[in-house]
Amino acid sequence: MKLKAAFLLIVLPLFFSCRKEQFDFIDLKTEKITSIKEVSEITDVTVLSDSFVILDGLSRRLVACDKEFKNIEVIARRGKGPGELWSRALYMASGDNIYIIDQSLHRINIFDRSGFIDTINIPQEGLSHDITTYKTDRLILGLIPVNTDKLYSIFNMKEKKFEEDLVSADQYDNAMKKLSMNYTDSVCTDDHLFVGYTFQNKIAKYDLITGEKIKEIKQPFLNMDSKAYNAAENTPERFYVTKMQVYKKNLYVLCYDMSSINKGDEPKITTYLSVYDLDLNRQKIYTIDKKFRVFFIHDDIVYFFRENEVYISSV
Repeated sequence: MKLKAAFLLIVLPLFFSCRKEQFDFIDLKTEKITSIKEVSEITDVTVLSDSFVILDGLSRRLVACDKEFKNIEVIARRGKGPGELWSRALYMASGDNIYIIDQSLHRINIFDRSGFIDTINIPQEGLSHDITTYKTDRLILGLIPVNTDKLYSIFNMKEKKFEEDLVSADQYDNAMKKLSMNYTDSVCTDDHLFVGYTFQNKIAKYDLITGEKIKEIKQPFLNMDSKAYNAAENTPERFYVTKMQVYKKNLYVLCYDMSSINKGDEPKITTYLSVYDLDLNRQKIYTIDKKFRVFFIHDDIVYFFRENEVYISSV
């Protein structure tokens, strides 16, 4: 009996320590290359026709520039007219063109590299909080469920209406979670949608043909869990996932780890860039030396953006 007890005392700690997930963190250094004085706050970036296209959410402007972030051209300015941007809540996606949701005006402005093309009014079934391209005539819109119980829907641009719903808000028991921003970003590849959730500290993968959830990617390397989060005190600084991009068959996820959110404590924020293959079987985690909320990968260079500053690195 004593021998059996001794065996358990030795083996059980080893068993549970083996089950505990371990992560290898790779330090990622960034180098500042420029500040864009014509821009106030870079809230999103894409590339179109060999030009960087930058969404300035603070100034409500869309600008284009060359690869050195010079020769700034204004594509859209602040205003409520055709091709103008009004809301502080602007969300951009790109494909053959650039699509920007203007949340307060309930519309999508469509641009190409030369300028404004068209406006599509969105049915006011909920406040649009995210956008990603699916097919040439389909967009996927994320909704804050005001008049709808859905979070993500496919929008048919030709018929100007929502199609089958993808993600239901009914899966949440907490009413605050239904009304708050339950997700931060999404990306499409082929017939799959990846959604970065705020409260669950995970990324979900959906089949766009069937609308079914295929799997979930947990991010246990982030210390803060949903029990430590107060939805009533939601601020943009407390997002887990801030931005995602698919690049060369890998899913890149920029996220935060808030180690202290108690009142009176100064939050200690660590920024990570986690990289998954699209089969979600392997993962790399990069620890970034600065706080960033926006990134974009182009020609194997990772561009990070903070306010109007541009940094680069490579992974």
